[in-house]
Amino acid sequence: MFTGLLDTTFTIQNRTLSADGYGGRSSSYANGNTFQGRLSEISGRTTEAIRLNREDNLRTYVIYANHDVAVDETKRVTMDSGSRVFEVVGVRKPSNLAFGIGHLEISVGEKNA
Repeated sequence: MFTGLLDTTFTIQNRTLSADGYGGRSSSYANGNTFQGRLSEISGRTTEAIRLNREDNLRTYVIYANHDVAVDETKRVTMDSGSRVFEVVGVRKPSNLAFGIGHLEISVGEKNA
């Protein structure tokens, strides 16, 4: 029943850190596994933040997915062949997950220009 609602393919991206040659580190992302999910916007909210003299708009969403998706806050998720990128903010596991059924609720944010 729930699986039929998962109408979008997402790709998990894993973050890797490497030395930048100046004593610091730079991060990059590499594609990992794909999964089927459903994107749902959270009440059309846009959070504006000013960081380093730059204004960012962050739209918040929830991605619903099967319980066996391996994702956490250290990863990000892409959609539409990478044209949309979502930072994972949190992962909620509903109570029925203990019985090996159910779904995950993945809280994500998408930066808008």
